[in-house]
Amino acid sequence: MLTIYSFRHIIPTVLLFLLMLIAPALAEPNFSESIPEDQNIALEQQVNELLSAGEYTKALIAYKISARKFSQDRTLRSRFAELNQVVKYRDSIKQDIADQQWLSCSTFLRSFYYRKALFNDALENDQLAYQKNSSPEYADKLLETMVLLNMDDQAREFNASLEERSLRSKTLALLLIARAGKPTEALSQAQNLITEPEKSPLSVFDLARIAKIAQNKDKWINELIFAFRYLPQEEQPALKQMALFTREFTDVKNEELFQQILLTPTRVEAECTHGCIDCDKCPKKQIIGF
Repeated sequence: MLTIYSFRHIIPTVLLFLLMLIAPALAEPNFSESIPEDQNIALEQQVNELLSAGEYTKALIAYKISARKFSQDRTLRSRFAELNQVVKYRDSIKQDIADQQWLSCSTFLRSFYYRKALFNDALENDQLAYQKNSSPEYADKLLETMVLLNMDDQAREFNASLEERSLRSKTLALLLIARAGKPTEALSQAQNLITEPEKSPLSVFDLARIAKIAQNKDKWINELIFAFRYLPQEEQPALKQMALFTREFTDVKNEELFQQILLTPTRVEAECTHGCIDCDKCPKKQIIGF
């Protein structure tokens, strides 16, 4: 027969037993390993195909499933965090929000679109942004995307309509002239226009494309390398996609020399160019939980 005295001896033992049962649950989680390389390649292919088809939510789900499975993989979690922000911002720009906040979302999205070579989405984004702000900055962005997508006639018409033209709009206009059959003339004018190349790497990129049309191999190689050297590291992935996509380099983009040029390191340090509304909450700097 159990007495009160015996219960006093049994209770500590029972509590100790229960603690041993729940201790594993209270311990640090046992993170799974990083995603294997073959699975990572397959995942990226799947995500890129979904993004190209406009299926952003499905792409986000694909990342989320893998990020949960391979929770130790910080790179994978970071990709999920970034795409999660993209999906939110794509929804935000459809809402009635302040123009400055809208443009911040738009800038973030454009950076993502360019790094992923989603230039049709970038075009729609740039057209809407220009409607919000018709400054030379946003005019240049829209003109740049039009030229990338070979919308030459529309780009010429748009460029001619601009009341205020920047250096970039002028070098893009000269690229259009080169495409129209006057590369030597365009090359000469572009070289005279770019007086401070270190401050104008994207115009130097235009110069490289003009030189390629003019069949000046040494010139386009040197100018393309220069463009990469003086563009902040944060912007280099976008330039790489532009170089791979633009029609001027189609015939050389698979050559070893060209691939080496794409790896040219920058000589400048970048500030935050993510277009963040609040950089402290930028998905580049935090890992969003699940």
